[in-house]
Amino acid sequence: MVLFCIAFHSANFAYEVLAVGYALPFVGLPMEPDVVSAIWPQLSFIAFKPVNSTWEEPGSRLFFIAFNSANSAYEVLDCRICFAFHRFAPSFIAFKPVNLTWKLLGCGKRVRFWLSSYWVSEDPEDALPGSSGNQERKKIHKNCLPVDCPPFGISRSCTSPILQQISDTANACKQYVPSISLHKLLTLCSIEQLDAIVTLDFPTLAPASNNQFYLALRLQINQLQEAARVLSRAATIQISITSSLKVHRRVDHDTLPSDNAARVAIRNLKTLYGCINRRRLAVESALWKALDDFPQQTEARLRALVDQVLTFFTPGSTFSKMHEFSDSEDAFKGKLRYVTLSNFQTLGVGRWIDDEVVNYFVTKWCSESGTTLGLSTFFATKFLFEPGTCNPRGGFVTEADEDLIERWCCRAADNLGLKSWDSVYIPINENRAHWYSARIDFLEKRIDIYDSLRDRCLENRQKPPLLRKNAKLMLILMWLTEVLSRLRGDEVQLQNKLGSGWPNAHDCGVHTLWHLRHILDFCQIRLGAECSPVHLRFTDDMVGKRLRLAQEMVEDSSLA
Repeated sequence: MVLFCIAFHSANFAYEVLAVGYALPFVGLPMEPDVVSAIWPQLSFIAFKPVNSTWEEPGSRLFFIAFNSANSAYEVLDCRICFAFHRFAPSFIAFKPVNLTWKLLGCGKRVRFWLSSYWVSEDPEDALPGSSGNQERKKIHKNCLPVDCPPFGISRSCTSPILQQISDTANACKQYVPSISLHKLLTLCSIEQLDAIVTLDFPTLAPASNNQFYLALRLQINQLQEAARVLSRAATIQISITSSLKVHRRVDHDTLPSDNAARVAIRNLKTLYGCINRRRLAVESALWKALDDFPQQTEARLRALVDQVLTFFTPGSTFSKMHEFSDSEDAFKGKLRYVTLSNFQTLGVGRWIDDEVVNYFVTKWCSESGTTLGLSTFFATKFLFEPGTCNPRGGFVTEADEDLIERWCCRAADNLGLKSWDSVYIPINENRAHWYSARIDFLEKRIDIYDSLRDRCLENRQKPPLLRKNAKLMLILMWLTEVLSRLRGDEVQLQNKLGSGWPNAHDCGVHTLWHLRHILDFCQIRLGAECSPVHLRFTDDMVGKRLRLAQEMVEDSSLA
């Protein structure tokens, strides 16, 4: 059975397919003997990259996934570490599919992945490189005919479909970025030139509290997102055109002006993709800062958004009639996992956010981070506190307790899709009246408790660790650290010693979920001027953050 290999960066987990095909064995990739024997001599691969990253990004880890070619529902078989391949220790995961839907993807002749190269055919059905299948393809390309492909000029029949893809991508992008045209893209543009074109269509607006400013920026963000979605095809098209032109060189075809024009156009499209994403981030930052700067207007928008969602699911509405719902909770059910309409309403102005909303964002954000094990709000209640109280556990901890925690955390890691993790985040609900959180960082060797109550925070800062308000909780967290360290395979022995290289900190925050946002973005809490970009700063009135969370949930539920 033929195995397949996927190479990708770990910078983020939204991936764009680059190529697919049979490949020669690994080049310069030391692996464990049983893995090598499993994939040798026939190997195939699907290559794809994160949408918001590049292959050349310094410091990105490269991973390999190998899987069997039988089907399309994948089952993980094994996980390996290839230490010598890259200094960041990429992983090797084996899994098998159920059908060959991957065959529908485009593919390239040769793709270079960081330190190793792979030679691939243009069709997954073809024989391995160097076989008679390659000779057949050369014959086909030798017999391709000249065709006119405006505005590129004269091309070849085998290349013209790829030129049409470039043209279609540019025209589709023009719907969202009107100043872009295919004719402009046929001349090599610098990043500065393309940035100027994007800024022309998405100008910087002066901050204002009126609704027009808010709606204008929301429209810009939506258009930029759609433009980026269209331009994400560029990398795949580049693989196809590069593959085709290499075959032409091997059969002694002369290079045509249209070949160079295609290369220039696709390079400009990829550069434009980066410009579009940078502009989107800048517009989002401006919008989020305005939400914080004008809290009264933001409150009105938050109320309007919550009311809009309630109206949408009210019995008798068009949506409820269409789906025959007689109850608004039933209508909302299934839009967001475990979140009811009542849960969503707690994001409204002045409401106390409930457990399921916190759990939703902890799960979503930690899953996207790939490095933080986010536990649910029920974990602290079950394992860190005395039953039915907000008092940290004391006394003797049994092996049964440790086994339960290990099983809970393994299940949580599986649900988040984490194979490994460097830190643990624990939201804590105190008497259903106050939120705070704890974090265990195994890389920095820190245990932190983040509390949003200013008086408690300032009082604690003036006391030694074991005399602070949450000193008992710190002790139970130290025990938890030892239990979790065994799961990571890097055992820590604290034994109630705060001087063992694991310092603790107790810092103020404003909102438990924003603590998590800082942890995932900065690996720490940044206050005041230390926090950049400014839209991530804690503010006296967190209504801007509430609106962002509510808007994110609405978008995730496909209601926006």
